[in-house]
Amino acid sequence: MQCIMKRLLLLFLLTPLVALSQNNFEKHFTENSLRIDFELAGNADEEFAILQSMKQEPHWGGNQQALIPKYNMGDYRITIKNLDEEILYSKGFNSLFREWQTISEAQKINRSFHHAIQLPYPRDSVIVSINSRQKDGKFQTLLKWEVNPKDYLITQDKTPHYPIDTLSYAGNSSDYLDLVFIAEAYTKDELTKFQKDVQRFKQWIFSVAPFTKYKNNVNIYAILAPSQDSGPDVPGDSIYQNTLLNASFYTFNSPRYLTIRDTKKMYDIAAQVPYDHVYVIVNTEIYGGAGFYNTYTSCASDCRNAEEIASHELCHGLIGLADEYYTNGDEINYYYNLDIEPWEPNITTLIDFSKKWKHLVNKDIPIPTPRIPKYEDELGAFEGGAYQSKGIYSPMQDCKMKTNNTNELCPACQEAVHKIMQTYINN
Repeated sequence: MQCIMKRLLLLFLLTPLVALSQNNFEKHFTENSLRIDFELAGNADEEFAILQSMKQEPHWGGNQQALIPKYNMGDYRITIKNLDEEILYSKGFNSLFREWQTISEAQKINRSFHHAIQLPYPRDSVIVSINSRQKDGKFQTLLKWEVNPKDYLITQDKTPHYPIDTLSYAGNSSDYLDLVFIAEAYTKDELTKFQKDVQRFKQWIFSVAPFTKYKNNVNIYAILAPSQDSGPDVPGDSIYQNTLLNASFYTFNSPRYLTIRDTKKMYDIAAQVPYDHVYVIVNTEIYGGAGFYNTYTSCASDCRNAEEIASHELCHGLIGLADEYYTNGDEINYYYNLDIEPWEPNITTLIDFSKKWKHLVNKDIPIPTPRIPKYEDELGAFEGGAYQSKGIYSPMQDCKMKTNNTNELCPACQEAVHKIMQTYINN
């Protein structure tokens, strides 16, 4: 009886907060979305944000009760403020541009990378800004402008129409995670294969703890969008295909780095359904994939270790986890400011370890933790991670975010999955 009373009291206390959040959304936004297309551009030392277009789209899949994120994540952030500078909405995200800034080409030329982000459609004029996280962890505004929702230059172009499979439906898009899979490099005759591949990916992802807990809290859609040719570009082998999203290996000269070059078309296709995250399955047996936080995830359909890669890349794209390996031959030469904590939840500089997974570590485990057999199965802080062998520490000697030797996430990564998944779910 006492337990029941406690639950009723908690429900009583939370109900006004939920109602207030819902009222705030309805006061400031409609059910549509405002899509912002922009370029992040520059070189190794400079960056700019360039507005391309604004478009009204029919769906916004976000959580109407969580308009401002609980966690300060992402290399970039887009915000909506009212004309009194009060924050109404905010979203962190990552960009391929930030990675490009770390390679040698960025020392020589300028380049730009396309982005498109859906925002809740405002009822009144607002101020939108795009902000970049600097090396000290603070954000700098790259672009800021006023948006009048009645502006006739905000286009209302019709979205493309491709067949849609609904793999699972938990309920209203505002109350659950909305995940959309898009076919890439599948010909019209191969779309039946795509439907089977999506089922495999769904099974693979939601068999990994703690995603297992949330398999009934996700709306999953598959968009059957055919390409003229089968298979993506493989520039290192002089293979160039005509595909819908122009997927390509050899991004930044890394043979396995499989990214989407036509992200504008990708988001055009995704707009057919409410979505929180876009997952592109690329029809190929070649090993590869990619994941960019709150941007998109891509993965090869039939490569070796596809089962492990499928959830690994989603942990980048949806959860914001960092890679934990630190010995690779890629041209990317990532670096972190070792005087502050990185924002990714599964790496630390030990500057403020209490904000990471310290509370999960057994008190008998030394910090830093030696990479020796004695601690092989222990949670600690092991030097090496995020492409750096020194100064960055990861939670375990092995984890799904480090190698394909295990199909399990460590406790620190699992905690991060729980935290992010719960930001999408209201039940």
